[in-house]
Amino acid sequence: MNNDDLAKLRGKLDVIDAQLVELLVERWNLSGQIGQVKQKSDDKAVIDPVRESQVLRQVLQVAAGRIPEEFVKHVYREIFSASAACQAKLKVCYLGPEGSFTHEAASQSYGHAADYIAESSIQACIDTVEHRRADHAVVPYENSSEGGVGDTLDGLVETELVACGETQLRIHHNLLSANDEFDVADITKLYSHPQSFAQCRKWLNANLPDCERIACASNSAAAQQAAANNSTALGPAGAAKLHGLRVQIRNIEDNPHNITRFLRLGRKPVASTGNDRSSLLLALNDEPGALHRVLQLIAEAGVNMSRLESRPMPGAAFAQYMFYIDTDGHCDEPPLKDLLVKLRTRTGFLKVIGSYPRATIEN
Repeated sequence: MNNDDLAKLRGKLDVIDAQLVELLVERWNLSGQIGQVKQKSDDKAVIDPVRESQVLRQVLQVAAGRIPEEFVKHVYREIFSASAACQAKLKVCYLGPEGSFTHEAASQSYGHAADYIAESSIQACIDTVEHRRADHAVVPYENSSEGGVGDTLDGLVETELVACGETQLRIHHNLLSANDEFDVADITKLYSHPQSFAQCRKWLNANLPDCERIACASNSAAAQQAAANNSTALGPAGAAKLHGLRVQIRNIEDNPHNITRFLRLGRKPVASTGNDRSSLLLALNDEPGALHRVLQLIAEAGVNMSRLESRPMPGAAFAQYMFYIDTDGHCDEPPLKDLLVKLRTRTGFLKVIGSYPRATIEN
């Protein structure tokens, strides 16, 4: 290919770029008009998960087999974020600090046009949305290696917030250090969050059996400590970039398919999209066979249950347990709607945490 051919191809790109910008401007203006209509109606929500899910399915069908699906999803995540911002600035809180896995999940959920608020605990995230200092919260819910996140499970018991979305993030743990002459044998202290230590247990036991493991409130805080003490941290690549560290050894997690689900919590339930997941919370009557009868009802209803996890009820001292159940379907549609009616007669407590669009895994 000669220079003339290259110039012609680049000229075509210039034309396409100009067309793209014009279409983005037109879309921006239409989003603003939609925002004005919303302000005159009862529905003033800045984001509409059902509509976003519908649009994403449509554009992925158009793009199928022609360009990578992940590229389309990332582009439209930012388009949705900017479209929401032209109506009103969306405020999203997350389990911080900046550079944590939850921060990454929040960014992938709401794009870069939202305003983000880092909170020090999961309960603080819930409180921030309940007191209307933020519109949504992003909190870790379940890890494929370690199971449910206890603080989130406990926080969901009494809150009036509902799950309105989920993000599934593939979790990669790395050794982070600013040392130019990095050597694993020189590591005497390692900073990280306890969950990260647990998810890398085999690698750490094999390669750093005598290293002191120092637990931190978050992976980002661990990276900050490592930078301040000229030491090493275990955590995400984003934390390294934020605190001036280098990724020395990548992907040391024991499970290469390590995935964390994050819930998006808001104040308003989400309507059905046709491809939904529902999260339920229930307490059983203290009698023999109570759990068996509940599971039998679920099976007879033809509802697919993808998760069942028990946890002691707060303050009950192992006398009673809460059960967290995820199912296919939406709580306002059969067969799940009919099942919930029957479950309310067989349980001491039943709460729909939320029904929300099913997510795909983000790399």
